[in-house]
Amino acid sequence: MFAKNSKGELAQIFALFKRAQETLIEIIQRFGAFVESQGMAAISDPNVTKDPIEFARKLIELKKESDNFVQKEFQSNLSFQRKRDMVFQIILNKFDKSPGFLASYLDYEFKKGSFKHKIFY
Repeated sequence: MFAKNSKGELAQIFALFKRAQETLIEIIQRFGAFVESQGMAAISDPNVTKDPIEFARKLIELKKESDNFVQKEFQSNLSFQRKRDMVFQIILNKFDKSPGFLASYLDYEFKKGSFKHKIFY
């Protein structure tokens, strides 16, 4: 369902099973596995592993998609937020160039002037 982007159906399943703890745990695990597989596919792409800007953009895009799932389909449930955050830590830790690539991306954005309105002013 995650891969098919069946968002309305996911919201209905969540509403139905959010009180059944065992089932909710299974949905959370499947959500985490889906996000991790998407992230690993993104960082396994040879074009992404060579370009820090593309690397960061792919991860930001995946983060936005997973945030959207958590917010809209799972009603910002804390367990889903924690799973999403844990999976992103796993993804970043599996790629040894993550710190340098993220620093390069931030440097690129600062030089471009993208952050001046959002962070410091």
